[in-house]
Amino acid sequence: MKKPHKKTNKGLTGKEYWEIFFRKVSQPIIVLAADRTILEINPCALELMGMDEEAVLGMKCYELFHGANLPAPGCPLEKLLLDGSIEPAEMEIETLRGTFLVSCVPLADEEGKVTRIIHIATDITRMKQAQEALRESEAEYRSLFQRSTIGIFRSTPGGTYINVNPAFARMHGFSDPARMMEEVKDIGAQIFVRPEDRRDLVRRLEQGEPVVGFETKVCRRDGEEIWISMNVRAVRDGEGKVEYYEGIVKDISERKAAEEVLRKREEELGIKSVFLEEANTALKVLLRNREEHQRELEKAMMGNIKDLVFPYLEKLKAGQLNESQKAFVLSIESILDEIMSPFLQKMNAVYSRFTPTEMQIADFIKGGKTSKEIAALLNISKRTVDTHRDNIRAKLGLHTKKINLRSHLVTLHNT
Repeated sequence: MKKPHKKTNKGLTGKEYWEIFFRKVSQPIIVLAADRTILEINPCALELMGMDEEAVLGMKCYELFHGANLPAPGCPLEKLLLDGSIEPAEMEIETLRGTFLVSCVPLADEEGKVTRIIHIATDITRMKQAQEALRESEAEYRSLFQRSTIGIFRSTPGGTYINVNPAFARMHGFSDPARMMEEVKDIGAQIFVRPEDRRDLVRRLEQGEPVVGFETKVCRRDGEEIWISMNVRAVRDGEGKVEYYEGIVKDISERKAAEEVLRKREEELGIKSVFLEEANTALKVLLRNREEHQRELEKAMMGNIKDLVFPYLEKLKAGQLNESQKAFVLSIESILDEIMSPFLQKMNAVYSRFTPTEMQIADFIKGGKTSKEIAALLNISKRTVDTHRDNIRAKLGLHTKKINLRSHLVTLHNT
């Protein structure tokens, strides 16, 4: 007499419950005989493969899933049949077009002989793709971490280094990261960064924002000091507590040295500018004093000429003089007037090119004397006077111009 099926808590028999699960579950399930023949296959598996149930039933599982004549290596069913072990395995299943975690559950008869095997496949394709993407990303990060020319570090809140890359180690005077980590594992960043700078950096990180462009001096393993620029951020856990610090470091010693040279040059230029300004002020004072002294000399000279020379000239003019003597006295008086006037300053540049005779003749010409009169006064020939006149015109730039020499000399006197 057959035993009635045990009812479940929902009023279903175990067989009915299995049928519902087998048909509705979203995982591929097949039921195999001990010889690997497919006895049952659920709709999910058929849909993934795009096949009909009639075409599948009776096939061997390795024929259906792998298109092979023999079981696939690493198949969990083979392990089950070989030693009774129940271990799931990851497998590429061609007909299901993905990677699946395959597990096998044996069903035995009353004598313990396996008569059925439930074959369940869980799709882990996306998980494997995500794992592969993560693996590639980690590999790329490790490559960048190792090959970067910029120092990269990660440290505890207390300053102990968790990880550093080769560039960071070299920057601090170590041959490789492992040696650096070993030598400074108990003191960490405190051996390199000045305490006041580290306190300032931690204070800014505790405010919650990343610190960018933090410049400080660090002492290398060999005692040499270098300038570095740091970008650092705090990584926090779900409760907001700092787990670790991570950042990048760049050696900026060359830039700092150039800035120092520029600063010193600016200081030197500033000093030179002050010196030049003081020298310019002193020169202005000297020139002003010179001008005042010159005015005093001119004033004294004019006073002496008026008081000591002109009285004698007046006495000579009142005496019995011939025409030549009168002309010489008038000429002397005219020259003294010019010495006492701005005309002398204007004529200095012109008269400096004249000979003494030319200067004398130029003064007679300006006074209205003819060449014949000048020749008689100087006791020279008229031809000689004309030669001097030509030389004077040439030196005044009038040789090729139709300009009256006397008019030009008078103009120079009056301007």
